[in-house]
Amino acid sequence: MSPRYAELGPLETEVFGLLDDKTPLSVEAVQERLRRKGHELAYTTVMTVLVRLHGKRYVSRRKDGRQFVYWQGGHADAVRQSRLMRVKASLLGRSRLKPILALLDDEDSLSVDELNELRAAVDRKLEQKEGK
Repeated sequence: MSPRYAELGPLETEVFGLLDDKTPLSVEAVQERLRRKGHELAYTTVMTVLVRLHGKRYVSRRKDGRQFVYWQGGHADAVRQSRLMRVKASLLGRSRLKPILALLDDEDSLSVDELNELRAAVDRKLEQKEGK
């Protein structure tokens, strides 16, 4: 079971999404990217968000001259996983089975090859669960 991580607020999520794990960005660069997306935020606001994300260990930073540069790091995978789980929950609701069954109800939705692939995937999952 994975540890529980603090949820990110809307602005933290937006800023986190502007970073990647390869290209470090300065506060000013993040501020400019936010501006291009329609968010006019003060430099100090952007800096505060980045410092908080760093404090929560969702982003990493290093000194570059007189400023810090930031990139996704630390618990970034947990953020991505949490986002994926929320998207899945919103798409599937409480029942993860209903969308699959809905596909089976529609005669034209899945080809024979796709149904065979689904059957094979179900068989593999059953073997894994029964083998435990």
